[in-house]
Amino acid sequence: MSSLTCAGGLRAVLALSVALAAMAGPAVEMPASAAVSTVSADPQDYKLRDQLNDVINTQIDFCDGAAEAAHLMALITANGKLFQHQLVKHRPGPDDARIAEDKAVLANKANGGDLVEDLPYVADYENAERHGDVNAQNQLFAKMTPAARAQAAQWDNNFPLAIGLLTPLADAGDVRSQLKLASIYDMGTTGASAKYRPAPDAKVQEILKKAFPHWPPVDPPENLPLAFKYFQLAAEKGNIWGQWGLGRAYACGFGTQKNLALAYMWLSLGLAQRGVTTQMRGAPLPPEGSQKDYALDRDFIAARMSPEEIQRAQRLMISCRQSQYKMCD
Repeated sequence: MSSLTCAGGLRAVLALSVALAAMAGPAVEMPASAAVSTVSADPQDYKLRDQLNDVINTQIDFCDGAAEAAHLMALITANGKLFQHQLVKHRPGPDDARIAEDKAVLANKANGGDLVEDLPYVADYENAERHGDVNAQNQLFAKMTPAARAQAAQWDNNFPLAIGLLTPLADAGDVRSQLKLASIYDMGTTGASAKYRPAPDAKVQEILKKAFPHWPPVDPPENLPLAFKYFQLAAEKGNIWGQWGLGRAYACGFGTQKNLALAYMWLSLGLAQRGVTTQMRGAPLPPEGSQKDYALDRDFIAARMSPEEIQRAQRLMISCRQSQYKMCD
């Protein structure tokens, strides 16, 4: 799945994962994302953890939204099996799904993951909406910064407002706003897009609708040239997720002409910040828990390049890095 899924999309994925897993039995005391990083002496737990890691590290065509969506569902299924194995105490309700999803978002952010953050007042705003307290929502919204208002607008599926708030921040050089805006504009190309999302069964729908007032989420307006622009701005400031997004854009021809050498270069620059060199096939994975080997994405591109093209891309990478991202093509 794209690492640059916008906050609303990732929340939807996590919510669906929680709900699907919860259908099999009682709720767990920990969210799915936290569960996979917990050390256990249970052999079955280790087995399910290994299966999840295998799914996470299955190479896919990240230019194909349908392939990404299928991989996402396989990930949710494997995550759900581990989740079910750790079941305790009671059957889940809307609060279980919401609490688990909120904790999973925080765990994802703590691990340097996708574009998820809860800016001041946003979580309270979301909870007020769940309880139908419009006055509290209005009061909270009035206290928010523009960036927080944009996050609240995304929660409301009000993408015109979110874009209107994020654009001046992004144009003024705020990297996080650049990334969020880019991820909004290219959401439709990812496996988290509504057009690839399978319809959950009635029981799952019931939990999701109670836990999330705006379920099912909708796709924001697509504008791939603008997505490319904002990924590039973030990438040229040395941001790892901007570099990944720009590499994907070049690899797939999203908003720009396809260029595998530049795709390889930008992904390699991002990987270098994770300690992965061009000589390494993949990133070292932790002994416990599950983590994506991000070098798989570069491997996907390299398999479509000649040795000469790869060498050229590696020379470009050196030039780009030495010039502080000013000489990169």
